[in-house]
Amino acid sequence: MTPRLIVSDLDGTLLGADHDLHPTTVETLRTLAGRGHHLAFASGRHFRDMQRFRERLGVPVHVISTNGAYTHDPNDGLVEARHLPAELARELIDLPRPAGVRLNLYHDDEWLIDAEAPALLALHAHTGFGYRVADPRRTRR
Repeated sequence: MTPRLIVSDLDGTLLGADHDLHPTTVETLRTLAGRGHHLAFASGRHFRDMQRFRERLGVPVHVISTNGAYTHDPNDGLVEARHLPAELARELIDLPRPAGVRLNLYHDDEWLIDAEAPALLALHAHTGFGYRVADPRRTRR
């Protein structure tokens, strides 16, 4: 059998309604890796937010995180990082937002948000990766 690269999203695909990997999913992915296939997770989540899922599998998994901005190999080595140009990031941060819409951004290894969002904390509680409330205009480089 020819080894294949199997890439999957996490939320709404590999993760169940409880936002975790089902034991059957874990076993299936381990079986695929055991047969020589290469696995990759692709997500809008931050790399640190995806670590627990990789650790649970116990097999090599490539990671495409932050909506494609970062790519890591199975040994956590950074393969590629693509950042928004600073001027574009400033323009996006300064855009008006409707009431109730939170500004979320990743700044290095941090998740920053412009106001508390308890539902988001609950969603990510099991990964140990939470946000910090900060004024995004003050995090500029």
